Amino acid sequence: MDRNQVVWVSKGNSYEVFKQFCEELTPDERSKIEIVAGDGAQWITKCTKDFFPNAVRCVDPFHVCEWVNETLNEVRMSVYAKAKREYEMQKNSTAQANIEFDRSYGTGGRKGTFTEGQQQEFDKREALFKGVKRSKYAVCKNPENCTKDQAEKIRVIEREFPDLFNAYQFKERLRAIIHMKEDPEAAAQKLDEWIADAGTRTWSRLDRWQKKSQGIARGYCRRLSIVPTAQKAKPPIQRLSF
Repeated sequence: MDRNQVVWVSKGNSYEVFKQFCEELTPDERSKIEIVAGDGAQWITKCTKDFFPNAVRCVDPFHVCEWVNETLNEVRMSVYAKAKREYEMQKNSTAQANIEFDRSYGTGGRKGTFTEGQQQEFDKREALFKGVKRSKYAVCKNPENCTKDQAEKIRVIEREFPDLFNAYQFKERLRAIIHMKEDPEAAAQKLDEWIADAGTRTWSRLDRWQKKSQGIARGYCRRLSIVPTAQKAKPPIQRLSF
């Protein structure tokens, strides 16, 4: 994978398909394979155990990033739904309060359900939560690749939606660890800190990172030879999910 060379191709993706490749190798060739990388499919894990006794089962970077972004997107939509709910509740509450006031004192010259100031505030809040709904590409992109508009959306999220911004930073921390190829010991330490921090998360669904993320993160870092050999006897890889 690191050399970007295709060594075998077949139609389909299953245990039986992978088995065909494995059986074309001699026992000696199988014993020399140190790493098997793929997504979180159990049939890949089974093939690794059945045919490559000396290999470490790992996850490729594409799927690590894909799963992190999928989960970050769930957090984004949860934050959007909460902000929209709070907006509608506040708007309805203000409208009812204005109706009660009108019954007692009259409209005082007000046109419509809300005062001008109230309407401006609601318009501002509506624009904010709708901005979260349209920020999928901004939060999932690498910050260095963001457009000016996407970078501005991140700044607004940082200012107005701290839970979503914390989740975004958490994603960026793992991405940085994945690329720490030159300093394995520092990367292993950072990864341990990331996993420990995952257990403290209480925002939308992120408290589930602890159990699900450890195998994925360590599995990928093993592929980069980041995690020392002594740490290879870790639990099997699991699908990353918050």
